[in-house]
Amino acid sequence: MRSLTLTVSLLLASPAFAASPSFDCAKASAPDEIAICDDAQLSELDRLAALAYDEARRASGRSSAQAVAHEGLALRSECSADRACIMSVLVAVILRLEQLGSTVALPEWALMATMDGDGSDADVDAGAGEAGALPTEVGACAITSIVEITSRFQADINADPNDGSAVNFENGGHQVSYDKVQEIIDSSVGDTVLMCLIEIPQDCPPGDDRGRIYTTTNLNTNGSWTLPDSQRSCGGA
Repeated sequence: MRSLTLTVSLLLASPAFAASPSFDCAKASAPDEIAICDDAQLSELDRLAALAYDEARRASGRSSAQAVAHEGLALRSECSADRACIMSVLVAVILRLEQLGSTVALPEWALMATMDGDGSDADVDAGAGEAGALPTEVGACAITSIVEITSRFQADINADPNDGSAVNFENGGHQVSYDKVQEIIDSSVGDTVLMCLIEIPQDCPPGDDRGRIYTTTNLNTNGSWTLPDSQRSCGGA
């Protein structure tokens, strides 16, 4: 992971013009920076993240806003040049800063892009599907909310220390683990989350789509977890 040399100074920089991000593209060297500079929509989101940081810093204090900024930069760096990954990180950062007092809103095209698809102009023009719909393509994300938190077999996630974790979402999504996932335990029904599909199993029997893996970020707690949608992958008993 590259050094986080852009941290707060990156997020505080003012945009030079409409299509520019919050940093100097002439000095961009990392894959994620170059990808942002080459893409008008990613540049817009990066610029909005800078404005959101500034508002959140004034509303909730520097340390809270910096924590979101540092984590966002680290996650964005891990995306390398993956456009969908960068977009999901920037969207999540803006929404998390909103929880700290920012009034910066996501542009309509970004809300549509997070529903399903990679955020390309074609996706936006055609519409991205039903709001918050469960992602169906790797790299696609959806903004949804938690409707239930349980163990694998009981309503109370803490009832049995050996009974794992499970979480259900408003968009019909489900994630499950044989382990106790503290980030799920720390979540609450009604929390808003960003849910991204990161892996689809291959060579599955017809009609068996179990085993899809999602990374979910709770935008209220900032906790994240990566889990499948079933205890067994497709083709399993």
